[in-house]
Amino acid sequence: MSIAKLIISIVARLFPGAIFYQPTGEKIIALTIDDLPTPNDLEGKSADRILAAIADHNREKASPATAVKATFFLITGHLQPNSTLIESLIAQGHEIANHGTQDLRTSQLAADAFASQFREANDILSRLAGQELRWYRPGQAFYNQSMRSFLGTFPGYESRFALASMIPLDTRKGTNHPQFTTWYISQFIFPGAILVLHGGSPERDENTAIVLKNLLAKLHDRGYQVVTLSQLVDHKR
Repeated sequence: MSIAKLIISIVARLFPGAIFYQPTGEKIIALTIDDLPTPNDLEGKSADRILAAIADHNREKASPATAVKATFFLITGHLQPNSTLIESLIAQGHEIANHGTQDLRTSQLAADAFASQFREANDILSRLAGQELRWYRPGQAFYNQSMRSFLGTFPGYESRFALASMIPLDTRKGTNHPQFTTWYISQFIFPGAILVLHGGSPERDENTAIVLKNLLAKLHDRGYQVVTLSQLVDHKR
């Protein structure tokens, strides 16, 4: 067992209200992208570079059966009225997930405020996607017991929060360089891992697009299949 997997397995036992990885012996991992779209992106182009990086990889290296798919945790407060982002994500086979209405630490909200924000984001995303959602990732990855209780009763959603096999550093100045991000995230590659990258600003969008070009090639060379969070969890070992 790798050191990264050993550490995250210990963390998972300490925080049973979240999923950090999926036990499996097969080379399959989930790719998740947070915080899209970029706020005030009037032309709705914030995700283009990220989506293009995935599409280019699929065209150059993947077959239809091995095409990379990702789960996008969207913030509804960032959506423009004319946004076609969700339509584009679904058309390319990606998964839509709930990341709330604002980019904030949701664990600091009162219980009724959290429930209201959750419902609002779910209603918008499920309506635009034309389907029920399954996953919620709390803002800045923190959650509390009242949030967990609410999530466990909301129809269609998994009862565990969707976290990841790593603490992301690509939102911090000084550690959001593509070369560093690629190296760092590569330390957390193991069967069943859940990786996370970020959009939400022009700098993050660009960083993630560059990282994906290099990271997806590395995963392909190592024989990994990159899938949505739901595909990972539903994968039969």
